[in-house]
Amino acid sequence: MRSPGELGRDVNGTPIVVGTRVEQTGTDAQQGALRSRQGQQGQVLRRSATHMVVRFEGDTTLTRIRAHLLQVVDQ
Repeated sequence: MRSPGELGRDVNGTPIVVGTRVEQTGTDAQQGALRSRQGQQGQVLRRSATHMVVRFEGDTTLTRIRAHLLQVVDQ
């Protein structure tokens, strides 16, 4: 289990803030990370204590996903 300080960090430990562009690097359907979306990029629109809310490119819906399943592309 990740510590509270790590919850808002990507797979490499980089902090994720609202507006950050990210790429889904891991898969876990129970955590919002579908295999079909692996490698796709999107933008973080909101964040909570446990999840990021991301709009992935080409998708009109918002996705709740845990930060450790993402990698920061551009801040």
